[in-house]
Amino acid sequence: MSFQNRMPESSNKKFGRGEVIKLLAVAVLFIAAGVSILETQFFPSAISQLKVNDIASENITAPASISYPSELATAAERNRAESRVTPLYSRPDPEVARTQLAVADNVLAFLDAVRADTDPNLSAAEKLDWIMQVQPVSFSKEEAADILNLNESLWQD
Repeated sequence: MSFQNRMPESSNKKFGRGEVIKLLAVAVLFIAAGVSILETQFFPSAISQLKVNDIASENITAPASISYPSELATAAERNRAESRVTPLYSRPDPEVARTQLAVADNVLAFLDAVRADTDPNLSAAEKLDWIMQVQPVSFSKEEAADILNLNESLWQD
């Protein structure tokens, strides 16, 4: 005896066109009823009936706390903090001044030597390169050219 022989005859029945339409109509009505029940408020609260510019009869709180940085408040706080800092001055260190003077003297001596160099094998471009490589001072190409082209009396002043 096969499995199909044990099944009742009604299980092999196919749905007719009218029954399919009835099932679809019931499904559509069920979905529409479910949506309308979910969307309808049966007991509306006073909060849900508020309109713009109405005064609420009770406090309304947000479901979550949200914060954002205020640029104005941040700038005001930065200015307040800056004004509370007192300037701190230390006495001048004579050793620093001596060191800076020695560096300046060395740079000027080097510039004097480059300007006074009359070696015929040394081109003006090489002199410009030498001046632009002076450390710890940095000169642009235009400044180096001005140093080379300055007449001797102005250079000594």
